[in-house]
Amino acid sequence: MTIEKGSFLDDDRTLVGYLVLVQELLSMYIPLISYEELVEFVKEHNLVHEIFYENLYYVPGKTRNEFQNKCKGRNSRSAAYKLLLKILKAFKPQEMVLFLSDDLWPMI
Repeated sequence: MTIEKGSFLDDDRTLVGYLVLVQELLSMYIPLISYEELVEFVKEHNLVHEIFYENLYYVPGKTRNEFQNKCKGRNSRSAAYKLLLKILKAFKPQEMVLFLSDDLWPMI
């Protein structure tokens, strides 16, 4: 059970649907492209930043959304983590090191 009420819960459900849809589309897209194309796609669409800073974590100076992170409820946060994990699992060590050094370690 979540603590959200009213339209906030509806917004969260919509966000969960969007995140799940993106994850499913990536599941179909990743096997069809080369690794270089995957890295370029993720960079071009700023996917790691979008999931990490715009959906999961509010970090002043990095999060662009004035209303802080989008994922407020447990379900949307879980869906965002699953999507981020899907992308990170497809990365090789070099890109994983960039994520760790640029995004994760500064948060710790």
